[in-house]
Amino acid sequence: MAWHLNLGIDKRVLRNTDPAERDAELFKFNMLGLMIILVALIAFGSSIVFLLLISHNLVLSACLGLLIGLMVFNLYRLMLVTSINAYHTELGEFQSDHERLFKHIGPAQAAGLDEETIQELVLQRISALRSLALEDKGYRHDNAQMATFLIKLLILALFALVFATGLELFVFRNQLNGAFEAIRQVYAARPYSWIIQGALRPPDAGGFFLIECQSVLFAIDVLKLGLGPVKILIDLAVVGIFVIPLILTYRSYELIDSAYVREQALQEMGISYYHYLKTQAFCHQISTQSASEDLHARLNKSTAPA
Repeated sequence: MAWHLNLGIDKRVLRNTDPAERDAELFKFNMLGLMIILVALIAFGSSIVFLLLISHNLVLSACLGLLIGLMVFNLYRLMLVTSINAYHTELGEFQSDHERLFKHIGPAQAAGLDEETIQELVLQRISALRSLALEDKGYRHDNAQMATFLIKLLILALFALVFATGLELFVFRNQLNGAFEAIRQVYAARPYSWIIQGALRPPDAGGFFLIECQSVLFAIDVLKLGLGPVKILIDLAVVGIFVIPLILTYRSYELIDSAYVREQALQEMGISYYHYLKTQAFCHQISTQSASEDLHARLNKSTAPA
């Protein structure tokens, strides 16, 4: 499968657009996809650091870190995909209310339509809706969308703060190890202190790996005392990396009203309209048959014992 599809970008959706517009749309969404990959890589690297503090086992930490990175990648992709839709436009009203899409044709009209006629009707309807979408240049957000957006934003910000701390532990590991060595010297006269026995004692299965500490909370406390206000700035930078793609999908007109979103909605409505016509034709066929035959007698005959 193409990597575009792995990110949720299906180039086939843009087959009805001109090449220049298609290339521009793919560039925008590819850049959005690369930002998701960057977020996943941050989660992957930060998770390894936290897991090494707990286990000091590189293989185990790498495997679990990869799992966490993939989970964050798919969660973030889900958040973005559910944020990019056409519900805020005139076209979205047809997408969310199929009665408006189907009301001009009923079961009796759908009866007797062959496959070619149905496909032609679908193409005509979708073409009319595409023209409507191209004329509609406004978009709007309701309170439910705003509440959903804020919840997603809060979740991503919390994730960013956690993973930012992992990055800081890795970047400033040498300074932390120097601070831990100084603490050991201070507590040399008290070897049974919790700091020595619980946090700074080497693991039984071997020595330290990367960071000379076994307590995540103690390492974070030392990190906060050492960095001071700089930690807040780094945290804000990582939070920005995490939330900017989501904000773009909510506020950027280039993404909200893009050709990709429009064509994706039209494709979904085309599928729904096609199956609606097929279903209505089939229902009319059953109704006609039930009116002309004694189905009760036919059912009894078919279920009677031989």
